[in-house]
Amino acid sequence: MDGFKNPDSQIIKVARNLFQKNKKGKVLQSSARKSALNIFIRLKDENPNATIKSIVDMAYELTGVPASTLFKIEKEAKSGILQTPGKKRPNAVGKRTRLNTYDSFTLQSIRRRVHSFYKRNEIPTVKKLLNDLNNKADILQQKISERTLCRLLNDIGFSFKKRRRQSALFERDNSIAWRRKYLKAIKLYKEQKKIIYYLDETWVNAGISTTKGWQDKTIKSCSDARRKGLSTGLKGPSGKGGRLIVTHVGSERGFVNDAADIFSSKKNKRLP
Repeated sequence: MDGFKNPDSQIIKVARNLFQKNKKGKVLQSSARKSALNIFIRLKDENPNATIKSIVDMAYELTGVPASTLFKIEKEAKSGILQTPGKKRPNAVGKRTRLNTYDSFTLQSIRRRVHSFYKRNEIPTVKKLLNDLNNKADILQQKISERTLCRLLNDIGFSFKKRRRQSALFERDNSIAWRRKYLKAIKLYKEQKKIIYYLDETWVNAGISTTKGWQDKTIKSCSDARRKGLSTGLKGPSGKGGRLIVTHVGSERGFVNDAADIFSSKKNKRLP
């Protein structure tokens, strides 16, 4: 390069097979930006008679950073502190691509399809909902994936979380009396060092048994749901239909051998 004073050749010489240029679009960290700027400034200071083009070319050979980036880094250094550029992110609310792609009719139709499952007291899984929507040409002009549907549900106010039972406990006077009697007996047996055996049962309904589901966060109350023509979600299991009942007996020493009992109950019978 004409008029360019070459610094120590042993420092400038770079092994071509190891040299890597900065890839286009790759963000330079603050430390790399400072190093490139220091080399660029030193070359200008040590070669006052060289053209700016020759200095930029030499800096590019040493750092792999193109001229446009070098000038941009130099400008930033003059105006403030060098730092790693932040990622470009769209504004969060109202500018999601999915919400811009689908109109309000489509989004409300998806919401109503979910609530139609609720009204039938059926679990609205993503697979069921996706199959239902993809077969409705009047709702979706083209088929979508499960991932897109999950994101759409989140965008319009649904969340996949544990279902609320919405139940309340009311105690009668005789229940309170029986519990007091039970606690006194347990206390007496423990004082007498007796082994206490506990009997308990559980069951598995043939109906709804899932603990999680899609819930519409935009529904604030029952009256709000009625006003919008929607629902408040899945109803609690009614207990109707077949069920497996499991009973067992155990103590602090473990379960009692051969005490487990599993049987099927197909009818609901009320005790007189």
